[in-house]
Amino acid sequence: MVYAQIVLKSTLLLALAWLAVLCLRRKSAAVRHQVWTLALAAVLVLPLFSMLLPAWRVPVGDLFLLNRFFFRTEARASTGKKALPSSQQVDFGTLFITLWGFGMAASLSQMMVGWAMAERIRRSAKPIYMPEIEEEIELRQTAAASMPITFGLFRPVILLPADATQWSTERRRIVLLHELAHIQRRDGATHLVARLTLALYWWHPLVWAAWRESVKERECAADDLVLAAGAGACEYAGHLLDLARSMQPPQAAIAMLRASQLQNRLAAILDSKRDRRALQPTAIIAALLAVLAILIPVAAMRAKEGTGATTSGGAKATSVNPAPSARLYRIGGDVKAPVLLSKIEPQYSEEARLAKYSGSVLLDIEVGEDGLTRNIRVTRPLGFGLDQKAVEAVSHWKFIPATLNGQPVAVSAEVEVDFRLQ
Repeated sequence: MVYAQIVLKSTLLLALAWLAVLCLRRKSAAVRHQVWTLALAAVLVLPLFSMLLPAWRVPVGDLFLLNRFFFRTEARASTGKKALPSSQQVDFGTLFITLWGFGMAASLSQMMVGWAMAERIRRSAKPIYMPEIEEEIELRQTAAASMPITFGLFRPVILLPADATQWSTERRRIVLLHELAHIQRRDGATHLVARLTLALYWWHPLVWAAWRESVKERECAADDLVLAAGAGACEYAGHLLDLARSMQPPQAAIAMLRASQLQNRLAAILDSKRDRRALQPTAIIAALLAVLAILIPVAAMRAKEGTGATTSGGAKATSVNPAPSARLYRIGGDVKAPVLLSKIEPQYSEEARLAKYSGSVLLDIEVGEDGLTRNIRVTRPLGFGLDQKAVEAVSHWKFIPATLNGQPVAVSAEVEVDFRLQ
């Protein structure tokens, strides 16, 4: 349930970011990159905010099925082999968390390996001096035909290929201006935030899309600073294209030099009507406050379910232990789910066995404060006597009761009983 809410909330935040970027499509690349950075940062801290902030209960009723159907189980009946006991059945919640953790660990490991390799290259690279740069930024020389990059958070260094000394003065100036733009914009820190978010939400397609857009807008924003420093658009585009062609094949495969992305960058550089203004401090503060104003209520939001059981469809109710509960809750928020202690597997009816009939019966049940099932209703019948067999078996199931603030409460649930002949 908690993880389902994180999925919904992160999707909502990223959808709002996409909407904001569409509204800001005529603004500068720096503005759009800020939107993506703040959105990815908000998604990154979302789980922490959701745990720390006081709950804000939102009445959602039955709008979210993830809140409504909190308990599902599968029981198999067969003509031969006995079904597995509940202790051997798959816990899909645990499986989901395990896969999430493995994916995050793999992504973080890849990130750390890449950082270690870049650090090794930095240490082995030789310091060089170029008169085109006046700032106190360290320059180092790497292998020939490699890609110029800026590496480091607190003391960034610019890594240039060995053949950079053979470039024209104008090309060296343009390349250094571009890398200095990344340092000025603190793109190393924003890149780290985006990469951590990608590691945490490796399974989320919107996070991958936001990552790609962030990288694209980051490079365009750096290009805008180069043009604002006086570089000619045509000359700059020409140097960028020549550098891309001179890269060795592994370097040319790097994302920023892929053909489609390079084409977009060149088009943006040559577009004289583009807004190329850099971010102002007041705009950064205003954007941060706006994101917090959205993030805080979204993170604090919790689903608040109404009371009373509902059934889907107009199937005739089959009730067992019909004693009514004083108040019926749905799982979510402070209401903790019941835990199945024991269950009896349903048996095939002779009628269904002779007809070789199989399928699933869906039951709506109440789990009382005593952990017993009652008011069992068939909401998706099968016939051939299988509905009665399902009700008969589930009526003997026992649970550790659901709790609200540590006190047992009655809750509603759905149970799917799967009949399969083997």
